[in-house]
Amino acid sequence: MPAPTSYAWCRSGASGPLIENGPKYTDATTARLRTNYVSSADEGPHTLEVGYRFRIVRGEAVLAVIPRCRTVFNESDAASVQNLFDYLSVCFGGCP
Repeated sequence: MPAPTSYAWCRSGASGPLIENGPKYTDATTARLRTNYVSSADEGPHTLEVGYRFRIVRGEAVLAVIPRCRTVFNESDAASVQNLFDYLSVCFGGCP
């Protein structure tokens, strides 16, 4: 197979807006899109269009944003047995 001649990423599927390099995204014209930060507004399908000399191939990936859980459960940042139990309950039970 010949080498690709172009890459283009789109948000919300193939009909969505083209993603361009800027403060949020880098490498938008490569096979690997990089983002500096994400939020729940970024969730959903993203399409990569790979251009070859005589055709375009599309692939879709779905971005899911998983919120980070708190790891410190008291205001003093001091470790305690209760803090350990709270942390373990989040790890095994999900974020509160």
